[in-house]
Amino acid sequence: MKPIQKRFLFRPADIFFILLAIVAIGVSIHTALTQQNGTPYLIISTLEEDWIYPLDRNQKLCIPGAIGESHIEIKNGSAFFIDSPCDNKICVMSQPISRSGEWIACLPNQIFIRIEGKMPQHSLDATSF
Repeated sequence: MKPIQKRFLFRPADIFFILLAIVAIGVSIHTALTQQNGTPYLIISTLEEDWIYPLDRNQKLCIPGAIGESHIEIKNGSAFFIDSPCDNKICVMSQPISRSGEWIACLPNQIFIRIEGKMPQHSLDATSF
């Protein structure tokens, strides 16, 4: 008796989903590589709105939040809270942020600031002691 040989055949739906996965992976890689260009920039988010500011221009910003206005300053490539109407002032006491991926949040006032964008080639991405 001859053994029955099972053949694995792709059905049209299988081919469609494989191609769809390949396209999705390609688009994701392309998006990740093209969005990481240019100089770093500051993104300020509230519940109603988002603002984007370059880090290479010094400026003082007044951002409306849930309990009042927070004052944020961009100076020498760093961003930090100058003042906020919250009670504990943890956001004001936070260190300035200047590198991609860093953030500060004022939770009572519902303001979140973060830095995105590509860092210069000579900058370190981690520090160890």
